[in-house]
Amino acid sequence: MGWRDCMRLALRALWRNRTRAALTALGVIIGVASVIAMLAVGSGAQRRIAAQFENMGSNNVVIRPGSVTRGGVRTGMGTTTTLTLADAEAVAKLPSVVAAAPSVRGVVQARYRGSNWGTTVEGVTPEFLRVHSWPLTEGVFFSKRDVTSAAQVCVLGQSVARELFGLAKPVGETILLGGLACKVVGILGEDEEGFSVPTVASNAN
Repeated sequence: MGWRDCMRLALRALWRNRTRAALTALGVIIGVASVIAMLAVGSGAQRRIAAQFENMGSNNVVIRPGSVTRGGVRTGMGTTTTLTLADAEAVAKLPSVVAAAPSVRGVVQARYRGSNWGTTVEGVTPEFLRVHSWPLTEGVFFSKRDVTSAAQVCVLGQSVARELFGLAKPVGETILLGGLACKVVGILGEDEEGFSVPTVASNAN
């Protein structure tokens, strides 16, 4: 029997059992599509996580203050202020340390004219940008002179800039962080994976 006869018999069998053949083909298509979709989702999530770790710094060591116990209840990590700026300066002098970026974090309501947005505010030093490898899309980051003079300046993340200003240019404008007026000097950007830094970084005291 030649290949033409085999093809003819196969097509005849498929036509006689066309419902079963259609269901089998549909099952194969759904199965292959599901595998491709799962692989795509897994690959995307892997790239997203890798991008987030890259933004945080793949070779960073985070040092946080310890916890305290009050009335037999442990308050958790970071609830006591045992670390000082002098500690960060001492860490920066260690031979294997490239840079140290101390920070103090809190939650405030950011306001600009009629807009407001609840966000995280982080008091940092100029080394912050170097340690975290975050892009700066507009303006500048504050300098050591700004830190030593306690200049009331801030750098906004994309989320805060969008919620407060919309399509307007934030650089040069003044916003309120809680009850503190801060001049916007720069905007942190999104990386190539679309990861947006959502915090407001400020060195204002």
